[in-house]
Amino acid sequence: MTQRLYRLGTWSARHRRRVLVAWLAVVLVVVGAAQGFGGDFSEQFRIPGSESDRAQAMLEQRFPEQSGGSARIVFHAPEGTLADEANRVAIGDTLASVNELPDVGLVGDPLGGLGGALSEDGTIGYADVRYDRPIAELGSETVDELDEAVEVGRDRGLDVELTGELPSYYQSPELGGAEMVLKIGTALVIMLVAFGSVLATGLPLGLALGGLAAGVGLI
Repeated sequence: MTQRLYRLGTWSARHRRRVLVAWLAVVLVVVGAAQGFGGDFSEQFRIPGSESDRAQAMLEQRFPEQSGGSARIVFHAPEGTLADEANRVAIGDTLASVNELPDVGLVGDPLGGLGGALSEDGTIGYADVRYDRPIAELGSETVDELDEAVEVGRDRGLDVELTGELPSYYQSPELGGAEMVLKIGTALVIMLVAFGSVLATGLPLGLALGGLAAGVGLI
């Protein structure tokens, strides 16, 4: 095996241009096939017959009000407290807007103390939102709808953000863009300083990017 690997490495070094072109061709074919014939990502995940699935079914049967997904709306008053009349009305209108969304079963109240709470200084509070369906059946559009509904409070001058189970489940960091360019650029500078050679720097970075592209294509 050692001799075979040595021969392969020696042949690849002698024919490096051919090897490079071949690897680029493989990556392009894999990515192209993924774009043309690959399936779509699914946000629905459930394994019938598993322990978690049976537990979810039992929860839906015996405690339906606790079986659905949940989210938390956090309010912050930049001026005054949430108990001030204007902020109180803004919170009430925001929660009413959320309560009108499909699949919403229960909406808490940071001022009423039921399904919510208020900080000691009264400037920060939260309200819990409980849905009628399990989180895996709601979809990422549910987060978008909830975020749009709480715009009522933002338009009234409150700081309103989402947290909890539902947003954490469906919201993930976006790949690509300026952030990825910055990270690759930083890695390039560090490796260039460490290796002291453009070729030695580009080789592992190129292999990593090629492997990433091929891996994403295969997924």
